[in-house]
Amino acid sequence: MKSIKINADLCVIGGGMSGICVAISAARKGVKVVLIHDRNVLGGNASSEIRMWPRGAGRYFPEYSEGGLIEEIALDNMHYNPEMNYSLFDAVLYNKVVSEKNIKLLLGTTCIGAKCEDGKIKYVKAWQLASYNSFIVHANYFADCSGDCILSEFTNALTMQGRESKDDYGEPHAKAVRDNKTMGNSCLFKLRKTDKQVSNNPFPFETKPDPTSLNKRVNFNTTDYTCQNFWWLELGGNKDALKNADQLNHDLISLAFGTYSEMVKQTQGKSGWKLDWVGFLAGKRETRRYVGDYVLNENDVINATPFDDEIAYGGWGLDDHNPDGFYGTEANVNTVLNAPYPIPYRSVYSKNIDNLFFAGRNISVTHLALSSTRVILTCCAIGQGVGNAVAIAKKYGISAREVGQKHIDELKQEILFDDLMLLSTKRNQTINFSNGIERDLNGEQNGVVLDLGQELSFTTKKTFCKYVRLVFDSDFLRKETSHPALKNFPLSNYNSLDEISVKTPSSLVKDFTIKVKCDGAVKTINVKDNFQRLVLIPINADVEELTFCAEKTHGAQKAKIFSIDITK
Repeated sequence: MKSIKINADLCVIGGGMSGICVAISAARKGVKVVLIHDRNVLGGNASSEIRMWPRGAGRYFPEYSEGGLIEEIALDNMHYNPEMNYSLFDAVLYNKVVSEKNIKLLLGTTCIGAKCEDGKIKYVKAWQLASYNSFIVHANYFADCSGDCILSEFTNALTMQGRESKDDYGEPHAKAVRDNKTMGNSCLFKLRKTDKQVSNNPFPFETKPDPTSLNKRVNFNTTDYTCQNFWWLELGGNKDALKNADQLNHDLISLAFGTYSEMVKQTQGKSGWKLDWVGFLAGKRETRRYVGDYVLNENDVINATPFDDEIAYGGWGLDDHNPDGFYGTEANVNTVLNAPYPIPYRSVYSKNIDNLFFAGRNISVTHLALSSTRVILTCCAIGQGVGNAVAIAKKYGISAREVGQKHIDELKQEILFDDLMLLSTKRNQTINFSNGIERDLNGEQNGVVLDLGQELSFTTKKTFCKYVRLVFDSDFLRKETSHPALKNFPLSNYNSLDEISVKTPSSLVKDFTIKVKCDGAVKTINVKDNFQRLVLIPINADVEELTFCAEKTHGAQKAKIFSIDITK
């Protein structure tokens, strides 16, 4: 077995959606990243292994659909994977990571140890199954995006687990007495409609589902499982869903196959729904959470408490699952919010480890707040905020906490630069026609609409321009997307006889020209076949004049652009 030493600025543990966003956003700001992921496909709960469709604030507040890397990945998926095949989605994520020169990716690699001294993590140890290589990764900063607070196993980083009592934070839905119960794990499966009668021979290992529990979940008279992923096959919240994960996986697989057999039996196969896929890796909702300088709670979520150190926002309702899962009689807490709510920076770094960040479902929140913040797109937004925070920490050579104490305004502007909107902070622009809001919001139309071929020009005193930054209209409302399940993110277990697909929004500008006047000379840059909302054009010269012209869209008769910046 070979031992390999690696030095980096940042080590990210966990290549789920939040870890991907941490790694990419940091890498693009010049941070050398090692991304360690224990599976061979990226994406975590959104990958082909588990297939939980991504959801976020845009599900209930479409105008607040998440931008930044989330929208970038969504548009990549529309372009490369219009039929929404999960294996191609794995490839979309893989392409996104390996395209970044500042990321070293270690797939199939498990974190097995760490060294912590004087309140800082020095290195982590990892082991790769395929190569039998071990790794020691030294870094200045670490981001635990495992969901399970894996680094707390090897350090004294503070964590919490279970459900708080009403006395702890005065949360309206909290229990009277604190306990260690959580939400459970789910084994998802997928049925596909066929025009033939279905037969099935049960396996000996199957668990026949309790009829009462199954009848609460399935209407055998309707038998329509379009867009159904059977999330309610859930167990383990009344145990330790982390320490008992292996046994729970077996129990869930047995229950999933038993449930399918019972569904075929009850309908005598006449419903025409055949088994298409079963996830042999259960998806986790909740295990441990880190303790940060602030613990976000239910009151913050439902009241949309403002925070000066906002770095992301959520909007998914309170969605607290009964810890008894499939066999539970207690009702789930399911409360739609009145407005999106901000997530503070103080909830994404460790209270007692100076160089430990976290993103995903293991951030510093109460159990009830977690029931909202845990959804994938909210975790992605947090991840992009954390990646930018690491870049600032590296820039000044400071701790995670000091970023918030000394450079929070800079952090928020970096997040906004990446096209990830914040609820109470506008972008500071240089040369720009934008009002700082780079989307249509609350019924107000922002940006400008141009005829194809129409030029938009700016003149200025000589200004150094690193990039021309453009923000186009990618239709956050997804007006052209037919099925409501696909509007929040273009990925879903849609299983009817009629195949559906998605496409690049017609509103996006496809071909355009940028002209920049530098020292009296005009440089013309032609861009063809664009399918992204945020576009950065490298210039790296002093600019006196800039002209933009949209020549073609992906179908719209006019071009809409929210922002053009000369950025330093």
